[in-house]
Parts: sequence; C-alpha cells; structure tokens
Amino acid sequence: VVRRMLTGEPQPFEAIDQPLPVTQTTANWLLGVSILTALLTVVSAMLRHRMKISKRYSGSSINVIRFMGVVRNTFSTSMAWCSIYWVEWQIYVLELDSLRIECLLIQALVSTILSFVLILVLDFIADR
Repeated sequence: VVRRMLTGEPQPFEAIDQPLPVTQTTANWLLGVSILTALLTVVSAMLRHRMKISKRYSGSSINVIRFMGVVRNTFSTSMAWCSIYWVEWQIYVLELDSLRIECLLIQALVSTILSFVLILVLDFIADR
C-alpha cells in the first residue's frame, strides 16, 4: 500500500512469483547487515541499561533513556527483517525450483529452527 502511494505502481510481483533475481553476494551483504544491526542492538541495550542503573537521574537523562530504547528497538526490528529476507534470498540462491509458497514454508521452518537454537545459546550464556 505504501509503495503504491509513493510510486503510483503496485508491488512488482504476485505472491506466487519469485522476487527479483538475487545472487549469493547480495544475500551475503544482507546477512552482514543483519549481523551488524544485531551487534548495534546489543550495544544500545547495554548503554541503555548502564544509563538506567546510574544513580544520577534528571529530566534530560530520562529522555535519553527513552531515546536509547527507541534506538534499540529500531536496530532489533531491522535485524529481524534482514534475517527473514536473508533466509528467503538464500533459498532462491540455492535455486530451489518450486512454488513461492513452498519456499516461504521452508523459510518459516528454517527461521524457527535458527531462533530456537539462538534461544538455547543465549540461555546457556545467561546461566553462566
């Protein structure tokens, strides 16, 4: 809807069509951006936590803490979208000749498994 409002054209593909041709290089770049935004999420969360536990509060520091929360949420949302599209692009780079819905189901399965493994790793790190 937003794309149509901005450009006057509908989305360039239907749900059954594959996205524009992607290469392994573009998929790798997207993975790099995802990792970068994940690191920025961690850094912004740590900075926000340190600001919150400091004993010196003022009106401006509360606004800075809120702003750091917005920054953290922005980075984490960007990381999530980049990760989702990286999985989808990686499926198309592997040239799986199937319907788009099958590729999206594979994407959902891979994303779920990766998320589960990452939760276990983070829980293991938190317990130490």
